[in-house]
Amino acid sequence: MTGRMTGARKRAGVIAVGAGIVASLAFAAPSFAAPPAAGANCQPNGRIAAGGATLANNAQRIVFEPAFRREICGPVPGGPTDANNEPNSDTRMVLYNYVGRPTGSGSGINGAQCRADAFEGSDVPYTTAQLALLRAAKPATTDPNCSLFQSLTVPFAPQPAYPDASDATTVGIMSFPLAGSAVAIGYNLTAAACGGSTPPASIQLDSLQASRLFGGDTATWNDAALVAIQPVGSTLANCAVGVSRFARLDNSGTTTIFKSYLNKADGARALCDGTTWSARSGQNGSNFPSGGTCTPVSYVSGNPAVIDATAGTVGGLGYGDLSDWRVRQPQLGLASVRNQANDAYVSPLAGLGSNCSFAGASLPAGGANGAVGIAGNAWASDLPPATNKSDVTFVGAGYPICGFTFGLVRPGLSAGAGTGAVARLSDNQRRTLYSYLLFALSPTTQAQLSANFYAPVPATFLTSIRTGYNSNF
Repeated sequence: MTGRMTGARKRAGVIAVGAGIVASLAFAAPSFAAPPAAGANCQPNGRIAAGGATLANNAQRIVFEPAFRREICGPVPGGPTDANNEPNSDTRMVLYNYVGRPTGSGSGINGAQCRADAFEGSDVPYTTAQLALLRAAKPATTDPNCSLFQSLTVPFAPQPAYPDASDATTVGIMSFPLAGSAVAIGYNLTAAACGGSTPPASIQLDSLQASRLFGGDTATWNDAALVAIQPVGSTLANCAVGVSRFARLDNSGTTTIFKSYLNKADGARALCDGTTWSARSGQNGSNFPSGGTCTPVSYVSGNPAVIDATAGTVGGLGYGDLSDWRVRQPQLGLASVRNQANDAYVSPLAGLGSNCSFAGASLPAGGANGAVGIAGNAWASDLPPATNKSDVTFVGAGYPICGFTFGLVRPGLSAGAGTGAVARLSDNQRRTLYSYLLFALSPTTQAQLSANFYAPVPATFLTSIRTGYNSNF
């Protein structure tokens, strides 16, 4: 299985959207001269592992993977249980953020650089400097970015942890949005903390008050300026408890999205320690204003930890992915935030989906290759605003703190096992990877996101992304 897949055979692997069918990846080897029947790629030894961005967790684990098994694979008997004893790993085709895998977008970017898994996830998706590393020759075994992956137990042989001497060098990276979601602001107020009254089920935040809360300026929940913008009948004035902030310690795409919003909302104003949000952009979560008169801030690793810490602290305040707030701690209140047009307070929720419209968002230049990050600086997060395609905060009339979660995939994997950037992927694993991500990018699969606290990728993006992915895989 060493020949490259022809263009015609690649096209045969595209999803037949209307029927919800994926034709499996075909390789130009004698035993695979024609595309296998639908579902033939779903073999027990074709299971794959992936990891990184936490915003993608529930999209991968609750939406994409179960639907892929249900609609494409059917029963896949005889599957192996991974070495980490991940629950139900003997039935799942894709394990995303499996047991022991470092999480967060920073981990996803490093994992992509080090070829740790079949694919990686990132919400940033990368800076221009990180993109240069992703496109460079494979890193040395001593590269510090790869140290976490050298002892990692990756599920499903034959895919051991990095490094692999057979991995090719300088093969680039594909990057493309797989889902969208809101970064919600959650808080924990109780009747006891609010003078015996029922705490507000939701609060309203304009740009200034969101900035003052997370900038460490608002000391208590009954702060006069905060109370003044609440709707008539709000009980927030009774909540004299102090504000306790929680933020991500790890490098995080969720943090990048949230800081981008704060920078646009109130970038120049001096915060509690005299700094500004404009000086605090980027993936690093552990640099919120602190000290002096600032309200206390605590740092924890991972989106679930921020949400759980907020839930465990009366007066707690945190930011995190909407799906995790609703799945992990649905009893907590979520803030409605003033929109880009400054004419309404908008909930992060729209029914059971994210209230993110992405109106005005556009793909990078370069056609289908640009759509999957092959051309130019693609989706780099540190480009000037006019050319930064990954930043979709303050876009449209919906909730203003939204972002995409991206897949990072090495191109050229159609050449077959033992070749390419992730040489240790077997032929059946490559079939699974190819079909799985095309399935995730189908309109029918994307529609399922709206029932699971996500938002679909704009329909105008999907054809270009699928075309770029198909032609570069």
